[in-house]
Amino acid sequence: MTLSVTKRRLDQIEIYLTPKEWAIRLADAIRKYPSQDEFTKAELKRPYAESPFRRPYALLQQQAEVQALGSKPRNVEAIRQLTMKLQSEFHTLKTLILEVNTFVMLDAETLRLKAALNLSALHALVLQDAFACTARGTTQWIKGCKGADAGKEERQTVLRELARYRNASSSTIEDIARGITWLIVEIFSRQAAVQIIQGRYFDGHPLLYRDLEDELEEMTQTLEDGVAVLNEYLATREVSLKAYGMTEDKSPTQLTIDLDRIKGDAKERIAADRAGRWIRYSKQKATAGILEATAGHETYMAHEWNRLRDIFEVEP
Repeated sequence: MTLSVTKRRLDQIEIYLTPKEWAIRLADAIRKYPSQDEFTKAELKRPYAESPFRRPYALLQQQAEVQALGSKPRNVEAIRQLTMKLQSEFHTLKTLILEVNTFVMLDAETLRLKAALNLSALHALVLQDAFACTARGTTQWIKGCKGADAGKEERQTVLRELARYRNASSSTIEDIARGITWLIVEIFSRQAAVQIIQGRYFDGHPLLYRDLEDELEEMTQTLEDGVAVLNEYLATREVSLKAYGMTEDKSPTQLTIDLDRIKGDAKERIAADRAGRWIRYSKQKATAGILEATAGHETYMAHEWNRLRDIFEVEP
């Protein structure tokens, strides 16, 4: 079978693809490559008309024309309206894919830096506070020792040195735990929002560039490892405090991070809202693009005005 015959048969099949199927093909295309850059470079090697961003528009127009073949006389206006309907549906789904990637990408770098900062502070604090706990116990033991006056000055020197470390506060650990919890919520809610959109519009097909998806998964795993370190330390700290007969306003185990509960809350309370905002923004942007290309300037500007009202939550 020659290449030209194969192409004709493929074109005949593709004419009947739905806008959703074309959008899923686009999602699959961007995930064929390890990164967004490699996908972009590969696509730039071929004509724009053949790219997964542009090719569906032409074939959806052909689909509309094929569906009108049986009508006599040929209804030009019906073809135009059907073409607009099919192309608009694909354009909206395409915009949604691109905007979801953009939203996640813009946030990923900031979240990655904050995660690194919080985990670095956590590891430093665990070491510092472990020594502080020992210092407090040692201070109590020294104060309880009754030695000769000749050793009194030396004991006071040791106590002054230990005092530099023995006041590490559980509130500092609580601040770091709160920061890690916030990061888990932010990262997981974005992953869950992407999953909601994938299930609702793309039959569960993944949408993110592979390098972006890998980055989110890596951050999630790193934070989960950090949670394990913190929870293990808090359990050890509880034992140490009891061993030295010390108490704190808040028990260390009260600061333990419940990962499953946090993820559940993020999915139920935040992810759906975030997915809804991404969807609304993408639909509005897609509609604006269609109006700009097909309608007059006044119609396009009226849409943009209403979109800004929605963004700023202003009632007319």
